[in-house]
Amino acid sequence: MKIKIKKGYDMIHFKNSVIYVLDNFMNFMADEYIDFSGNKVQGENNLNSLLDDKLKIDCFSLGAVKSMSKSFLWATISEGESRGSNSYIGDSAGFADDISLKATVYKELKAGESFLAYTMIPLALNQASRYWISKLNDEGERIALSPVIKWESPSFDSENNKRQFNDFSSIRGVSFSLDINFRIMTGSYLNEVLY
Repeated sequence: MKIKIKKGYDMIHFKNSVIYVLDNFMNFMADEYIDFSGNKVQGENNLNSLLDDKLKIDCFSLGAVKSMSKSFLWATISEGESRGSNSYIGDSAGFADDISLKATVYKELKAGESFLAYTMIPLALNQASRYWISKLNDEGERIALSPVIKWESPSFDSENNKRQFNDFSSIRGVSFSLDINFRIMTGSYLNEVLY
């Protein structure tokens, strides 16, 4: 989906900007999230194949997740702040919107995969997000301005949520969330639309 602003208007519609960002992010992640083809890791464990198998995401979705039983990645605009720039009646009332896109990965695990996934999923999602931001801006959209990426430690999904510290057999998966904060410039009128 390419942005085309209706002739005669300078601002991008807020809702369509958010939809565009989410759509672009999910399509990019579906295509680019896992790519270890350029890595040349030496060793008898064949780490590239191991990582590809453990980090592969089976489902990409926008919005609510209906089932936690499979691996998935989803994204939403979780929070933000809009500051109007209008100074008089009749001004175009443009806004500077600070947006937070939250991307969440859940990876179903098998026995023995927990520590590798705990370490590598944050690195993979972080690197893919950096590439997405640069690619989005390089395409000329300039929609993800002043990006800031924030993340915390992943968490294990354990059976009954009562896992003992030394009992790894109850681990079913690992979840990780990453916040991408950036700025977009939008208008305030309903007829400022994207096609």
